[in-house]
Amino acid sequence: MFLPSNHNKAYKFNHKPLFIALSLLIPVIGQANDSWYSPLFTEGSLSLVNSNEISGEETWSKDDKDHITSYEAIGAISANYESGYVGDKNVSMGFGLGAAFAYKIGQRNPDTSLGGTDLAQTDCEPDQDGKVFCGGTENKAKLSQMNVRLRLGKRNNKSLNSKVGIGYFEAGMIKSFDPDRDLLPTSYRGLEVQSRLGDVSISGALVTGMMKGGETSIQKLVYEEDKANPTGPSVYIDHVAGIQLQHKLGPAGYTIGYAYAKGYKQRLMATANYRLNLTSDSTLRFDAAYNRNWHEGQKWDEAIAKGIEEEGKDKAHLTSMRLRYEYRDDFRLGLGWSTTGGNMGFNRYLAGVDTQWVSYGQGYINKFRAVDNTSQRLEVVYWPNDFDVPVLKDTRLRYQFVWGEDEHAGQDENETGSVTEHVFDVVYTKPSGRFAGTQASFKIGKAFADEIWAKPDADEPDDIEDSVKFKFTVSVPLV
Repeated sequence: MFLPSNHNKAYKFNHKPLFIALSLLIPVIGQANDSWYSPLFTEGSLSLVNSNEISGEETWSKDDKDHITSYEAIGAISANYESGYVGDKNVSMGFGLGAAFAYKIGQRNPDTSLGGTDLAQTDCEPDQDGKVFCGGTENKAKLSQMNVRLRLGKRNNKSLNSKVGIGYFEAGMIKSFDPDRDLLPTSYRGLEVQSRLGDVSISGALVTGMMKGGETSIQKLVYEEDKANPTGPSVYIDHVAGIQLQHKLGPAGYTIGYAYAKGYKQRLMATANYRLNLTSDSTLRFDAAYNRNWHEGQKWDEAIAKGIEEEGKDKAHLTSMRLRYEYRDDFRLGLGWSTTGGNMGFNRYLAGVDTQWVSYGQGYINKFRAVDNTSQRLEVVYWPNDFDVPVLKDTRLRYQFVWGEDEHAGQDENETGSVTEHVFDVVYTKPSGRFAGTQASFKIGKAFADEIWAKPDADEPDDIEDSVKFKFTVSVPLV
């Protein structure tokens, strides 16, 4: 079996830190009640969640000359312990520990390229071009969180919280979880800080490594020409960092965020919103967002020299707006719009680190992030709260109609192609009782592209870019 040198750690789980942590934790719990550190355990919280997911997509296969459906069914058990804090009302400390276990349920025509699944991969071999394909997958466990936490102040309107080590980050534009993509959150190594002063929240994060998908140890931050070809050109990044400010001003609010991959890429995001009360039960909300990427620095120049990036393609921006009518907690009707510009496609990642971005016109299948894309999204959301029917009253129903254009579609990239999407999703959340918090969701989208967008070859039909995508997820809190 071929295991590329810079991916070896992704196939080995280092049990030692977990065993050390548990060996220290278990005897301490038994003696905690009479000790100064007892709040670490008596005021701590443990969560144990089992999640199962079936996801699939129907797409055109150039090899089979037909539309094929591929799916993957996987599960994950996530255990996380957040301790209480020891100290005084001004300064206190705690810790966080977490572990995750991903397991296979079923697969059909899965993505066999290296990194193409959230499971650990086996039987990996390179092809003649160096691209690695893996014939199998296996169940794997990993230590997903191990950090120290610091808290300054205890008041809700004036506090500062931080954590150092390995954990899930949601600060400074950096985020660990995308519900449309992830079954398990991404673990980052670094520092996260969150502070609050009245109506102002400021957060920041510094990341020096990450662990996502089927990886079982922290990996370096890197830009690669092809992630499935570990021997190809690559540029390593020292760190990724970001800062974000949120300010509430009565019925209005705004957010400003900045993040960067050192020496390579920078990101800026600004959002604003305003609520207008029409009646005691209804509200009109306006949202606007601006996202901008630009590339410069020593690492960027290195990427150009190695052929990973193209000189002259270094800027992208995405502008978006939305108008939404809200009636109580029962109904929403919104219309969103987005457009892109610059000289390259818009991408939210910083050396693989996921960052926040806002587009009120994106679809489920097509994100419309290429150069000079314009898209619109009509959304209807309904909660049947008034029906005193079990399950139904705790369910959310949503339908979205998305349509967009690409000005550089067609075989010669100088025509305007278009695509439409119909997206439906339903989410049920158990509000109380045993297994309260259990959530079941189903989302499905169908895309229809015109001939210009699809760019079929002479021997292909016009519907090669028509596709279906679906995802069914059930998450059950066991503790």
